[in-house]
Amino acid sequence: IADLDRAATRLAIDDACCDWGFFQISNHGIDEALTTALKEQMRQFFALPLASKQSIQRTAENSWGYYDRELTRHTPDWKQVYDYGPPDGEQLIPQWPAELPRFQAVIQAYYEACDAIALRLLHVLAANLGMREDSLDTLFRPDHTSFLRLNYYPKCPTPVRPKDVSVASGGYLGVNHHTDAGALTLLLQDRQPGLEILNNGAWKLVEPHTDTLVVNLGDIAQVWSNDRYRAALHRGLANAEAE
Repeated sequence: IADLDRAATRLAIDDACCDWGFFQISNHGIDEALTTALKEQMRQFFALPLASKQSIQRTAENSWGYYDRELTRHTPDWKQVYDYGPPDGEQLIPQWPAELPRFQAVIQAYYEACDAIALRLLHVLAANLGMREDSLDTLFRPDHTSFLRLNYYPKCPTPVRPKDVSVASGGYLGVNHHTDAGALTLLLQDRQPGLEILNNGAWKLVEPHTDTLVVNLGDIAQVWSNDRYRAALHRGLANAEAE
């Protein structure tokens, strides 16, 4: 996406949104040093003692922080998460691990970088749907509800991989199948594949590629497009051999 004005690039995005609801982007402009720092800080955070992570655990009042008991479709996921978003009043307040002095700066820098890319992609989606490029900007500027999540999937003694659209039974998925609720999700994968997309009734594994981001559409993008675009079901696999 080095040149998002290219007709061929915009057509490729449109085709992917119609057929898959997912696509991968390269030449997105995020500095490799920032991506490397993010992964390093993420690994250090989830390697902290459980008590340290729980000291910044999110609550019913404050959605920002650590959590390890999430349910998807009323079914436990095999994962740990850390959520960050901007402060909002006196309740939504970011929480930072005291043991990692660089964590806050790296998280905030990566959040801003992804926000800029998401807005550029939103312009392309709007134009591809026959609207002015900036027609959706007021929904995301100056205030918006974007957040950054770190997902960690520890080694799992009992991973399962249902062939159909079922929740995990007798074991765990990293995250059970779902669609995202928002407009756009940007996902940075590591080298361990685990993301699967449901396409034409079959689960398809997304192979990680260096220096790319996975983009997927959420429910509101499908609504905006009157179902021309898809918010595809997807899930995360658990793994007995690798985190």
